[in-house]
Amino acid sequence: MESQCVSVCGLNDRIRGWIAKLVVVEKTLFRRPRNSTRMFFRVVFADASGDTIQGITYLSDLDAMDCALELHGTYYIANATIQCLRSSRMQIGMVPYEIIISHNTVINRVLPEHALSVENFYELTRFCDLDSLRVNPNARITLLGVAVYAGPAIFYAIGNRQVHLQEFIILNEERIPIVFSVWDDYFEDDGMHLVELINERPVVMICRPRISHLHGLSIATQATTIIMYNPNLLVAQQLRHWYDTFVGDTGF
Repeated sequence: MESQCVSVCGLNDRIRGWIAKLVVVEKTLFRRPRNSTRMFFRVVFADASGDTIQGITYLSDLDAMDCALELHGTYYIANATIQCLRSSRMQIGMVPYEIIISHNTVINRVLPEHALSVENFYELTRFCDLDSLRVNPNARITLLGVAVYAGPAIFYAIGNRQVHLQEFIILNEERIPIVFSVWDDYFEDDGMHLVELINERPVVMICRPRISHLHGLSIATQATTIIMYNPNLLVAQQLRHWYDTFVGDTGF
């Protein structure tokens, strides 16, 4: 089967009868955009070369596909529709396409001994480098930190629109507290979920945040941001150990 697999770079909206070996490297919670009833969740797949393509599942397929696609699981995937993204603003993967995952999609879990490794996939950004990255809109930013504080929910009125905001503080071994602002479309899912977890001081991986000028230097959600909670990675386990050993009793 390996010889029949198509790489991510070979996937497009014209290909038919394809099969690919892909690992789930990012996965969102169920989300519902403001002023919409069309709930969805999004994933990012990577192939053996580390090239990525995004996937999306809607409505009645959500529960089944959520169970079928575990974060860091490797799968043979076939019989899925591939569509061209309408806007580069929504592109998360390395190619301008999106896989539509539904009940018609063939998803077969790869045996552990043949699974793709993700331990070295994530290139983490140092907190101390965020200031210099403000001027680079194409910078690929992935942050790992412990969420140590949740502020109160804030509501702004902008014209006829009400804007929602929840602020958190995240911390890592650099001991540079960073404010993480969760805005609008992320407020009711990721924001509320993080509030529920905050007493546990969860480890969060934040992919593609926007660097903000709020509070001097901070980060914020944007359309392509994906947040993952307590990821099963060695680097996350090391951060958890550091926090529990050196910081947990200091009040943070």
